[in-house]
Amino acid sequence: MIAWDEDYCVSDVMETPPEPGRWIPNGYVSDTNYMGESATPFYVDATDTGVHRIDVMGTGPHTVEGIRIGSTLAELQGTYPALVGPLAGPVSQVWWLQDASGSIAFETQGADMLGAGASEQVILIRVLAPGIDPAWGAANSGNVAGACF
Repeated sequence: MIAWDEDYCVSDVMETPPEPGRWIPNGYVSDTNYMGESATPFYVDATDTGVHRIDVMGTGPHTVEGIRIGSTLAELQGTYPALVGPLAGPVSQVWWLQDASGSIAFETQGADMLGAGASEQVILIRVLAPGIDPAWGAANSGNVAGACF
């Protein structure tokens, strides 16, 4: 599912380059994001001891119940009636489910970000290890699992 890339984040142009190397998705084809643009299906933040965060950006990956990038807020709420939220993020609404095994957060945007007539829909799914608070927004911020900063 993931592989270590020792050259990931190596940069000659950054004034203060990040620590090189990251765990990255392995063996997946390019996907599309909520805007129909080419996208990596997911990003991962991991160490040698485990995976701490997965950010799903592509429309292919989905929950067991079928919620994916592009699902409407109504579908999300209908599928998960125990959903907590919304928390107002900078440009999104954040909704989540949490238990002893971790949490899953869904960020949604509506017509104000997606264009007139657009339904509120899931644009980011974040899976977090136990102990990580899911109540924060990352949509459109560059704050992506395994980022090079």
